[in-house]
Amino acid sequence: MSAYDVAAETPVRSIGNHFSRKGFGNNTVIDCPPLPMPAERTVDEHVAAIYQDGFTVIKNAIPRDQVPHVKEIMASFKNHRDGDGYSSWGYGKDGERREDIKFIQRSGGGPCGHPDLLPYTNIPIVMDILNIVLAHHFHIVGGTCWLTGPGRHPMGLHSDWMAVSLPEDVIADPRVVVPVYECFAHFYLNDMTPDMGPTVVVPGSHRSGRIPQNETSWNGNDAGCFCCEAGDMILFNNAIWHGAMPNISDEVRYLYQIQYANKRIGTVHGQALAVKDEVIAQANDEQKRLLGVVRNEGGYY
Repeated sequence: MSAYDVAAETPVRSIGNHFSRKGFGNNTVIDCPPLPMPAERTVDEHVAAIYQDGFTVIKNAIPRDQVPHVKEIMASFKNHRDGDGYSSWGYGKDGERREDIKFIQRSGGGPCGHPDLLPYTNIPIVMDILNIVLAHHFHIVGGTCWLTGPGRHPMGLHSDWMAVSLPEDVIADPRVVVPVYECFAHFYLNDMTPDMGPTVVVPGSHRSGRIPQNETSWNGNDAGCFCCEAGDMILFNNAIWHGAMPNISDEVRYLYQIQYANKRIGTVHGQALAVKDEVIAQANDEQKRLLGVVRNEGGYY
């Protein structure tokens, strides 16, 4: 079988594998060590980390004194499913599924929904990083606000989109550099601890050329979780294997997400972002371009 045939038969999305109602299989991480939080990095160091590890950490992306206001905005958004959030069975502090525990989750809003969130769409160092990683004139293709309450079950490791699927011996060749097509920014609004359901990643797994298949490590790298401080942000290649541990704390986890992509990549739902008028009125030119409300000058793209 040729390399082309292998790639053609390899799934590129983990749709439906985030978690299963009948147990979580071997992709689920219930416990893992925190990943090291590096000191300040230069733009070039951030870019190198995204290519090598699949992610980088940006400290104090949202100043700590602004975190309470951002949490208030997030809590004001209506859930995209049924308006007020939804309940599901949860996990107890013993780490076991509990039908008698219900967690509340809300996911809605995002960069299009409130003008006070605009400053976080084009943080200067993030723009400098993405101008290299995603190429000039990248844009925002989606975003949301996740409020996940105590008892929230774990999310199994998955890859949102493995755009280029290749056999591992091919992708391991140092001459093969797969472009980054999408990067997700996760802003954490809590001081994250392992029991709050932190994001989990397998470092370097974006270079596996495939989605995870009943595994929680790759190439000798075990899964680790992000236990960062409120206001910190993780910027990662969305091909990396990632998930979340269960929230067995007594707190609601606040996570604000923005999805950036190369300009050739469309929005998540295949249609223009629904940007509120009051957001457009306060947006500067760069923010409008990122949100897709102005056309690039000098051409049709």
